[in-house]
Amino acid sequence: MKSFKEYCKDTEILPEESDKAQLYKLTRKALGSIAGSKAQKDILKKVNILRKKLKMKPLKEGSLSTYIQEVGFSGRPVRNTDPIQYMIRSILDGDMELNIVDKQPSVLKKRILRDITDIVNGKSLIWMPKKFKLQKKRQRDLTIQLKKY
Repeated sequence: MKSFKEYCKDTEILPEESDKAQLYKLTRKALGSIAGSKAQKDILKKVNILRKKLKMKPLKEGSLSTYIQEVGFSGRPVRNTDPIQYMIRSILDGDMELNIVDKQPSVLKKRILRDITDIVNGKSLIWMPKKFKLQKKRQRDLTIQLKKY
């Protein structure tokens, strides 16, 4: 039977570091590896071990993009990203409905509606990922909802 230190060396989980620090470190490593590769899958297994330990839901295979939204694109927590951009991404993904802007101050409401209108009309914003494609069904839904504003 392996000792705890040997197990930690094999799994790259270090006992000295905090669990969150290890989680972020492994996530960055997973993002740096080729998507869908064996190396990335092995790293995701280790991430899931830590997530269970931290009482978080484990990631499913291929759900690294969901985790990136949860943590932030550069490994930073979402609280360090622009909350308006995060809200716009959530609206575009369908996680939030457009009527959420009704609760926002008028300045923020105008910005969110302007950005979503630009994206629906095919204009790419600087902060949006270049590979982002809005689904046709979601684009139709948002076009209909935008007419109300």
